[in-house]
Amino acid sequence: MTEGSDSALSITVTEPSEGLFVVALAGDLDIASAAELSPRLAGIAVNAAVRVVVDVSGLAFIDSSGLNALVIGARAVEAEGGWMVVAGPSEHIARVFEVVRLADSVEVEASMLEALRRAETGSAIEQIGP
Repeated sequence: MTEGSDSALSITVTEPSEGLFVVALAGDLDIASAAELSPRLAGIAVNAAVRVVVDVSGLAFIDSSGLNALVIGARAVEAEGGWMVVAGPSEHIARVFEVVRLADSVEVEASMLEALRRAETGSAIEQIGP
């Protein structure tokens, strides 16, 4: 990320229904910004048994620090009995997820619509990850 660029990470948290949180990410999730994400996800997790959909459709870039932040965040949510899914990656970000096998540690849905459907219907309350 270049100093002064418009790629700084933006994190927006909404609660469209009780116990369902959407965390929308935009910009770059990298070494400079990854430390912002894990605490935000852990803060949501204190509400126990929440469902969290992390919308990555607005990400322009992700590096290993960003991937690690997603894994740590998912583990924090799951440790409190919740469920988290990463959804809506662009073609480029999806390819990064595929190469590093992110789906082995964190559930990934291709579309936000499918992730939200699963979260709303309760089929999200299954254990994921190792």
